[in-house]
Amino acid sequence: RGIKSAVAIPLMKKDKCLMVIFLEHSLENYFTEENEQLLSTLSLAVRLAVENAKLYSNLENMTSRDGMTGLYNCNYFEKEIANCIDVCDKFEIPFTVAAIDIDNFLVINKTYGHLCGDSVIKDIGRLLESEVRKGDIVCRINGDKYGVIFRNTQDTSSIKDRLEKVRTKICQPMNYDNTNLQVSCSFGIASTNTCENHSDYKKVAVFAEEALRTAKEQGRNKVIIYEK
Repeated sequence: RGIKSAVAIPLMKKDKCLMVIFLEHSLENYFTEENEQLLSTLSLAVRLAVENAKLYSNLENMTSRDGMTGLYNCNYFEKEIANCIDVCDKFEIPFTVAAIDIDNFLVINKTYGHLCGDSVIKDIGRLLESEVRKGDIVCRINGDKYGVIFRNTQDTSSIKDRLEKVRTKICQPMNYDNTNLQVSCSFGIASTNTCENHSDYKKVAVFAEEALRTAKEQGRNKVIIYEK
């Protein structure tokens, strides 16, 4: 390529190389000792910036994740709902929300203990994450309740079909400490397509909760789409 001189400055953290600043030129002996010193100073500033960015990212991740399941938490759920509302209001990009609750969870805790209950919560969280699209957001709202945000869609029929598969898988016996547990969940779905005006976009998560209550009232272990 006609390269006749080059200089490489590694960005080191202890014995680990984070990255390398690499410059090249078509002239021979182009880079001087002063250039190398300047690049070494620059590499230190870049390394500190990279470390600070990673630290900030880790802190942000800690504040937005649920400690037990690793899912996004309630605060993150509320922020993303607000973002979806804003995007939908400005650009008419729809979204759908599902509210999910483990049926008779208190009975599981009382019968098998809290460690078993925690195991069930984790297993269902992992199952939800594995069954939704990559861009969708699965959150643990609190206790045994989850929320899922389906971005850029208001096709509640296909979402219901997807969640029906999840519901069926949850109903398969879960093994805990050599005991087969029978677990089920109720689901409520609501989308921007049920909203009459922009002000109703703020109520999509509330509508999903209403659909979840309907599923509970109709005998649990159901997937219900909100209808006015």
